[in-house]
Formats: sequence, structure tokens, C-alpha cells
Amino acid sequence: MLNGRGPRVKRALTETDSNDAPPKFVAYEDYRALYDHVLKLTRQCLPYGTGPPTIGEPVFCHSNNDVFSFSSPNGDESRPTSYAEISAKNLPKQLSTLSIAQEAAKMLDKATRAVIERFPDSKDDPEQEKRDLEFFSTFSTKHGLPSPSQAHRHPSKTACRPLKLQFASNSDRDKFLNGFFKAKNADPSLSSIQSRPRARRDLTREELKKLYESRKFVYDNNLKEKSSKFIMVDIEYKLNKNPRPFL
Repeated sequence: MLNGRGPRVKRALTETDSNDAPPKFVAYEDYRALYDHVLKLTRQCLPYGTGPPTIGEPVFCHSNNDVFSFSSPNGDESRPTSYAEISAKNLPKQLSTLSIAQEAAKMLDKATRAVIERFPDSKDDPEQEKRDLEFFSTFSTKHGLPSPSQAHRHPSKTACRPLKLQFASNSDRDKFLNGFFKAKNADPSLSSIQSRPRARRDLTREELKKLYESRKFVYDNNLKEKSSKFIMVDIEYKLNKNPRPFL
């Protein structure tokens, strides 16, 4: 039904729904505004992400029996079609407002974190995260960079668990990463570490998959060419203008 605000889209039942709950519809304009806002946040925080799925056109409710009218592939609009049937066959999967908000919060949180890989780790040391925070606080002060507020070792089976550093903002995180890249080969506190630590932004699961695929391609092809023909740029790779012997 329209109710003066345009067509409405039906949302899925949740555990909190009851017979006394408000009507299970939201104004399409409200849903569209929320979707556009989340899409904007996605592009700001995850420039290489795909973003949420595209939402469909508004759905008009014609009765209380959960029956809707849609154009069929052959142009026949005479037969009413159930919402469940249309959802399964013709409409893109919808995101609830709660799941959209949760995903937006995750992306905003990731946008303020840096991840340090292959940094020395002692899994049996209860003070490891405290030592990590002290190290990178000193490193940041030395190079005039924003200091992290927290350090957390992400559970992993690798010898060195990924180290996540929390910053106050996305710009502080980016400044730290740029400073790390410039100093990693010149600062003895990093260059002397045999495992050769590296840093990146915190990634989504899909981005991590892309990162690992790109790294494998770069390593395999550089090994084959015996030169650094390809280099990594964020989670992608590109041709290196000044290749060097690959060791």
C-alpha cells in the first residue's frame, strides 16, 4: 500500500517480530536513502570492494494476503504472483536494515585499522600485544606518525599471527601505512628483522582472497622471469617500470 509516501518494500521476519509489532513494511524512499548511504560508505572505506547487492524496484502491496503483481517475462500481468515465488526467482536478494547497518559498522571499523604481517610473535607471552603496542608507538613517534591506540594479535596457525593496529581515524591509518612503507628498509628496528614485516590495510574476506591470488601471481611470475617484473599495489598487481633481479 502507498500510505502517502510511495511504494513500500517488505522486510523479512525477525525473532523480535510479534503480532503486536509495527507493520512489516518500510517506505521505499527510506530504504533507498539508507542503501545509498551505505553504498557511499562502502566506496569510501573499501575502494576495491564490490559493495552491497543492487536493490530492486519498489513492490506494491494490493491486499493483506501477501500477493503482489509483477510483469511476467512474456508481458502477462493478469496472474497475481506470490511474494515468495517472485523473491526466489526474479528479485535480487535484499539486505535487512540491520544487516546493512552491521556491515557498515564493520567497514568503518576496518577503515581505521592497519595490519602488520610477519612481525615477530611469541604466542605464549601474555604481554605480546602490550609489547607490540609499545614498539609501534615508539616507531610512530620517531617518524612523526600517528600512534596506534590498541594492538591485537589475530588468531592464526602461522608462526607470526597478524598484528592489527587501531587508529583514531582513516586518515591516521593511511599516514601510518605511508610512513611504514618509507621507513621499513631504512629503520634498523624493522630492516633488521629477518622475517621482513609488511603492512597493509585491514581487508574484507573477499579482498583477502584477491590479495592472496595477486601475491601468488606476482611470486610465480617473478620467479619464472627471475626479475621483479610485477609488483603489488594494495590488493592488485601491476608491471614494474624498474624491475630488479628477483631473489
